Amino acid sequence: MNQDKTRLQFLALLRAGLWGTQVDNSLFDVVTDWKEIYRLSVRQAVVGIIGDGIGLLPASLRPERATLLQWQARLIEVERTNRRLNSFIPGFATLLKEHEVRFWIIKGQGLARSYPQPLHRQSGDIDVLVTKADYKKAKDLLNSLSPVDKSPLSALHCAANIDGIEVELHGELNSIINRQVDRHFNEWLKKELYDSPLTTYDENGVDIPVPSPDFNAVYVFIHFFRHLLESGIGFRQVCDWMRVLYVYRDDIDRGKLRKTLTDFHLMHAWQRFGCMAVTALGMPEQAMPFFDKRYESSSTVLAERIFENGNFGKNNKHLTNVPDNFLLRKCHSFYYRTLYKLKNLSMFPRETVYSILVEWKNALIKLSHGR
Repeated sequence: MNQDKTRLQFLALLRAGLWGTQVDNSLFDVVTDWKEIYRLSVRQAVVGIIGDGIGLLPASLRPERATLLQWQARLIEVERTNRRLNSFIPGFATLLKEHEVRFWIIKGQGLARSYPQPLHRQSGDIDVLVTKADYKKAKDLLNSLSPVDKSPLSALHCAANIDGIEVELHGELNSIINRQVDRHFNEWLKKELYDSPLTTYDENGVDIPVPSPDFNAVYVFIHFFRHLLESGIGFRQVCDWMRVLYVYRDDIDRGKLRKTLTDFHLMHAWQRFGCMAVTALGMPEQAMPFFDKRYESSSTVLAERIFENGNFGKNNKHLTNVPDNFLLRKCHSFYYRTLYKLKNLSMFPRETVYSILVEWKNALIKLSHGR
């Protein structure tokens, strides 16, 4: 089966699953490589959305029974995981509230509510942001439920596994993209989250704090763009961003959004991804702020890059298959991560150079500490 055709079929199903639009039936026939489409949906963390798209195909064009059963089994697992995460959040939220910890559920389950079928968004863990002042208290509370990892991810970032549910606690948010983002991000975070009126949603009778649509429009973009610069992303991360922009299109302050993107020097990157969202992923043009069709050629390159590297770069064998020897592992990782970053140079020169310099600096610091 031609790889290009399979990817076109995948994108057609993804568009249908995201927006409930008609699938282009002419792309499918009796020899459609459904095993490859299934493999792509797993790698891109969009099994549920692609499954929704398949449901819009005529029965005669759907996968054979064995593949369909495999898909359904995976989808049931996705739904089960989401239900477990959703049932955990109210209890943990109540615990934090009882101890007067200010917190927000970021990414993940908060974003899932923007999807036509929230349970079909593929989730990983629960991300909880707290203020720096409350971080130690929150970490102690998390540790009371399950031992926190002995090696913290950073000074203000730790994780714990509670009965199979991974909970990540953040006392700060990472914003390493370019010098302008680093300069303005904490001020923006304080204004748009810490000092803003509380936004909540109801989960089993408990009010769950989440960021506002204005915050998510920017932060979800910054988060996946940073990962693209570092190692790669899957289509799920872009889908999260699109669904937030679409569902809250009448609530997002575009004037404020334009100023933020300008201050962060990110308008060019936003418009490249925005063009891909509209032309390749079917997002309604009027719902994408600052859409610019001049970036259409870039959108094709971005889509190909996402196909190649997959969810958080897990498809890149050079970034996942590393030597056991400590020094060889560090050299291997350093070389291939830099090689990966250089592929982004033509589209994102400022951010690529900045990312490489930060990578080299951090590598030297880790080596000096024997890590």
